[in-house]
Amino acid sequence: MKARLGIIGLAVMAAAGCLQKETGHTLYLSPDGMVSWLVLEKDVYSDTTDRAARSQEEQEYIVSAARDAHGIGRGLLRLDPTDLRTRIIRNERPFVVTTEARYRSVERLGRDLMARLGLDGDVTLLGEGPVMTLRVRLDVAAALASEKEREPDDPVDALVDDLDRYRIVLTEGRFTNARGFTLSADGTQAMFAKTPWEAIEANGGIVELTLSWPR
Repeated sequence: MKARLGIIGLAVMAAAGCLQKETGHTLYLSPDGMVSWLVLEKDVYSDTTDRAARSQEEQEYIVSAARDAHGIGRGLLRLDPTDLRTRIIRNERPFVVTTEARYRSVERLGRDLMARLGLDGDVTLLGEGPVMTLRVRLDVAAALASEKEREPDDPVDALVDDLDRYRIVLTEGRFTNARGFTLSADGTQAMFAKTPWEAIEANGGIVELTLSWPR
């Protein structure tokens, strides 16, 4: 069961379950806008005290992962990837699993993700001369004020995590401009910067993010 505390890019999804793990999300962004979403689930184990129940829960997880049917796999599949592959790196407790999905466009991926989460906003990818710019506009005030009708326990919910767990890596070149992101020293990686609520209020409840890079 999941409790929705906020929105992707600006909030956290909290899971009420017995499987414990560390999760990291890396989005490998190509200069043309194609993107590969890689999720690392590390040190996965059940904290259930009953040995039989613990074993069953862990086996259900690893068997599902082998079929791309675990939570992360099902969530990524809902966003219509061109390819998806799950690799079991460690096949014994605690498990280590990676799942990677490829998408033709970061613009469409962002829009589909927002739609699945019931969020108001838009994602655009524009080519202006030699520069590509990704723009994200999110109505945070509307998201916090109301809950849109959504599919119960939508698998996409499994993809929403703490902001600190996400990074965007440019596969070639360096990011040249960023708003709402912190760039690495070499400019190849972008991490979400948490926007103060006062700044969001001053902007009418809207959060705007941008990333630019050479084509």
